[in-house]
Amino acid sequence: MGCVCEKTNLEEDKNEFVDIIKYAPQDIDFSLETKNQNNYSSFFQSLRKIETTNLIESINTTEEINLKTKTNKKEIKKEEEEEEEKLSKINSLEIKEIDEIEKTDYPEKILSIINLIRTNPKIYAKKIEYAVKYIILEKKTITDKKTGEKIIILKPYFKKKVKVELNKGENAFYEASKRLKEMKSIPPLKMDDTLKINLPNNIKELYDNNYLIKQAEKVKKRSSLEIFYKDLIKYPIISALLMIVDDNSKNDYNKRNTLLNPDLKFVGINCKFIGKTFVAYFGFSK
Repeated sequence: MGCVCEKTNLEEDKNEFVDIIKYAPQDIDFSLETKNQNNYSSFFQSLRKIETTNLIESINTTEEINLKTKTNKKEIKKEEEEEEEKLSKINSLEIKEIDEIEKTDYPEKILSIINLIRTNPKIYAKKIEYAVKYIILEKKTITDKKTGEKIIILKPYFKKKVKVELNKGENAFYEASKRLKEMKSIPPLKMDDTLKINLPNNIKELYDNNYLIKQAEKVKKRSSLEIFYKDLIKYPIISALLMIVDDNSKNDYNKRNTLLNPDLKFVGINCKFIGKTFVAYFGFSK
């Protein structure tokens, strides 16, 4: 096979060489006047050097991006662990005896949980999914409204310290969890004592809607009360959980929507026992 020297090849392909120089980086000076072997080799060495430099820079940039990504993932994981630890501490707060209610800070405890839900919804969604294991199915006898026939059905209940009848059961819990996972963080609520609903003195008043409406009207005259409701669960952790799941007989989700309403900024909370029945009132405003 024949061999062509670089000098001869360069002279024959002068036009190609000119094109190469024309499109080479502008900060490198290549002279067309010199056509010897050394300059020709030097030109391609320079090109290889530029390619090598670009490759190294590309590798370094990729490594920096990967490092930043790893750092961000570590920071996110650390934040999630801190939030879970915070949630765990809140979960450890429980009222054990009825007569301890006056000695506890129920309003502050339940507000701290509500604000955790508002500011870190994705973290609390995990707790809702975990709480599904406390749902049990029990037989319940109901009367058919049309036929009057007695029918036995399986009814879901939430059973942890208290027994609360549910409507949808697991589905409602997963719906609430999905809602929290999809929502963005919203500002926490602030306590406002002017929003407190006057507490009833007996069981009859507790379930008297006219009494409650009158009390709410009195509160509205001295504050900007928007909405209020009562809760009958003395455990702040369970109460907050079931208010967010809001799986009552009507499934109107008024409590859930209220707690997750970004326009509401203030809440008044007070509570007491009427005999052995615990009641807490929540009044909200913008």
